[in-house]
Amino acid sequence: NLINKDDAGIQYIRVNPSRSQLDLVIKNKNDQFRIALYSMDLTHICCN
Repeated sequence: NLINKDDAGIQYIRVNPSRSQLDLVIKNKNDQFRIALYSMDLTHICCN
């Protein structure tokens, strides 16, 4: 695993459909925050 449960945890996941981004905020054991932004196509989530 890239993330060890003892070392880091996902604090929250925020999805912003208008920008098609998934924001992951990860807090590691040193209380340092890492923010990763992923460009995503979220259109498959919505029903036609």
